[in-house]
Amino acid sequence: MRARHSISLLILAGVAALAGCTIWKEPKTPTWNNATAGEQLERLFWDTVKAKKWSELDKHMAPLFVVQSSSGTRDRAATLERLRQMDIADYSLGDVATHLQGDTLIVTYNITRRGSIAGQPFPAAPAQMMSVWQQVKRGWILIAHAETPAADTVAR
Repeated sequence: MRARHSISLLILAGVAALAGCTIWKEPKTPTWNNATAGEQLERLFWDTVKAKKWSELDKHMAPLFVVQSSSGTRDRAATLERLRQMDIADYSLGDVATHLQGDTLIVTYNITRRGSIAGQPFPAAPAQMMSVWQQVKRGWILIAHAETPAADTVAR
């Protein structure tokens, strides 16, 4: 009886030890090549803007990319110029929601940015964003974006 009890304890100890062991690889850090979720794509986009990697960003924006904002509509070239004016020290995303339909992914979220744009500080309140991504042979590309300014910057 004592031997059975010892064996049971030994098996239990072995199972407990294996439960704490990680035999599976940790998930990879999302990259442009392996991102599958809308929030990952948005974080990659803003990380690329923050790092000022314009040639990398250029690869992930559709040729007919368009932005709609309170200041009007901008094409791809005007958007890239506007992004180049940003100096992002940090950012945070909130209320992220994604909607997938076939090869199209719509991502809505709030963003709070610290830093400046064209020498002016970003508003403290979060801006409302919507991005439309499309999956093509070479990965996900951003095809459209809409931005509503932070509540404290809207003219009353």
